[in-house]
Amino acid sequence: MLLYPFHASEHRTVMLNFQKTTFLKSAFKPVDFPTEQQPEVVFAGRSNVGKSSTLNKLTGQSKLAKVSKTPGRTTSINFFSLADQGFLVDLPGYGYAKVSHSVKEHWGTFIKDYISKRNELRGVVLIMDCRHPFTDLDQLFLSICSESERPCHVVLNKADKLSNNEKNRIFQKILKPFLEQYDKLSWQFFSASTGKGLNELKAKVSEWVSQN
Repeated sequence: MLLYPFHASEHRTVMLNFQKTTFLKSAFKPVDFPTEQQPEVVFAGRSNVGKSSTLNKLTGQSKLAKVSKTPGRTTSINFFSLADQGFLVDLPGYGYAKVSHSVKEHWGTFIKDYISKRNELRGVVLIMDCRHPFTDLDQLFLSICSESERPCHVVLNKADKLSNNEKNRIFQKILKPFLEQYDKLSWQFFSASTGKGLNELKAKVSEWVSQN
């Protein structure tokens, strides 16, 4: 379910061909970012919430984004070319990696600067495990998006594991307060394993990429 449904006629948006997505490069510092001035949509989330699986389901490619056996090991921002029309950007997962405090600080600054300063960034897809949504780290990340005035689309993954009553409870008690505070926030339930909600996610990303 989307808070702000996608309307192709209103936005004059054509659904992108996500199957033409290819890996471009990994960036460890801003100088490594692509120089093409194309729109970017970034995917973020805590480690082990299914971020890589969601990217793979979105693009129809089972091995595009590597699913690490040790969550939290990725230390780069990975860029994928989306049919030469924009970029899908995969941020390192947060909140799990067993690394030094100095490395975590570097990641935090690196990611915050990307979210707040990257001119090409059109929107943020924030993936959460719907059984454990809006942790303190999720809320911190949302605050960065809000302060930077970035549109954020919350994808509540693993929705196939919840009943409709449980989904309604999450919306009423957990999600609704955030919607009232953050006017650039939209959301949906999703399942990377079954593909439920895939068309809604494709529509949102296509909408952002096609913006001028």
